[in-house]
Amino acid sequence: MARPLEGMAGPSAPGRRRWPIALALLSLAALGAAALDWRPPRHEAAPRILAAETRSGALLAGAGRARVDLPAGAVLAGYRPFGREATEEGGPLHARSLLLEVGGLRTAVVLVELMTLPPSLAARIEERVQAAGAGCAVIAATHTHSGPGGYDRALLPQAVAAGRFDPEVEDAILDAVSASLASAGAELDLADLATAEGTLPFGRNRDRPGHPVDDRLTGVRILRPDGARVAHLVRFSAHPTLEPRPFGPSGDWPGAAMAALEDEGGVGIVLQGAVGDARADLDAARALGGDAGRDAETFGRAVARATTALRYHEVAAPVALGCAAAEFDLPRADLDSMVPWPLGRLATNLASLEAPASSRIAALRLDDLVLLAVPAEPTFGAALRAEEAVARAGMRGRIVSLAGGYAGYAPLPEDVAARVFSSRYAWFGSALAGTLARGAEATAAALLARPAHERGLSDRPDDPTAADGSTGEPTK
Repeated sequence: MARPLEGMAGPSAPGRRRWPIALALLSLAALGAAALDWRPPRHEAAPRILAAETRSGALLAGAGRARVDLPAGAVLAGYRPFGREATEEGGPLHARSLLLEVGGLRTAVVLVELMTLPPSLAARIEERVQAAGAGCAVIAATHTHSGPGGYDRALLPQAVAAGRFDPEVEDAILDAVSASLASAGAELDLADLATAEGTLPFGRNRDRPGHPVDDRLTGVRILRPDGARVAHLVRFSAHPTLEPRPFGPSGDWPGAAMAALEDEGGVGIVLQGAVGDARADLDAARALGGDAGRDAETFGRAVARATTALRYHEVAAPVALGCAAAEFDLPRADLDSMVPWPLGRLATNLASLEAPASSRIAALRLDDLVLLAVPAEPTFGAALRAEEAVARAGMRGRIVSLAGGYAGYAPLPEDVAARVFSSRYAWFGSALAGTLARGAEATAAALLARPAHERGLSDRPDDPTAADGSTGEPTK
């Protein structure tokens, strides 16, 4: 056997042992560095009021709907990183707008059939709302998980579920919003307002089975003096995840509910309530409303029927209309409940580079109802905390989710500690629920703090609109 040439012998035994030791030390150092908190410090200042005004008088209203003409081959958002392709053709999606005006104060509700509403898109929609003469608005997404992707400019949402940004998708959405606002503006005329409140047992708590969920069903009906319907607005909480995953694009159950309401005239608008822990209970919808074919169709039509059956309270003139908006600082990113140890801190550090520093809350007052539009998916408990300021004023505060931006889920701190389902999507950990509550309180206070001589008959502490949500006939 040949011997190695002198001077070309392999590594010695001690040398071979050093490599594993060095690699282990390097790995420990990397884990140690990943465990450090690299996030820049962030101080949450008091919410900054951007607008707050209330008027009483005759109500003008107009509503519009426009189809979103998506480009061929647009991916679907939801369920899968970088979006997904549809293998079963869905149906048309729309943008819907409602303009309301009292005494020169014009406000708007704009709704798009999307899974989320990123800040980049919300800002561009707001420009179109302002061009339509509305200085304050609720801009929201239906949260359909079968809608188009490609609408978010931020990198992290693209990778998680929204799919690669496509400017043609964004343009199609904005064009539809502009067209719906133009239609609403052309229809602006005298109108009557009626509101209703009930409950609807169509949701289950997916965080804590058997625990309460936001089952409040809020209806707002706007008619012409001759009885013609302008719009029917609904607020209810249930995740729109009923369509099969290969099917799309589709508005899921909110799209079906709006279509059913529009069969009766006017424009239908479905806003999500405290949807963070609310799963759609299809069996309950079938029991009350029957089977309409597709699951989303069955659920949506049952919600529409229950909304129509609410007992509506006609608001006597003068009608109180108000709107307020506030900017608030978001807490630091915190993905510890989303990403398993030991990578949670590393993921948090990386997410902090992309996380927005601030967001907005809007509050829209319609008589004794105040819609608190937040850029998140709060759980029922978090929503009740945010609504407390309005309740103290003797009015009905109702959270509207996925509005004006998107900051992920907002569970209560005890839910994050228990690592319930919603905490796995809490980009800001346990801190966001408290931040939203403080922002909602400041926005509501700015909206409702008016001298007594400016308050009309609609500023009353009682709530005459309670109903069971499943019985009663609508008033004319």
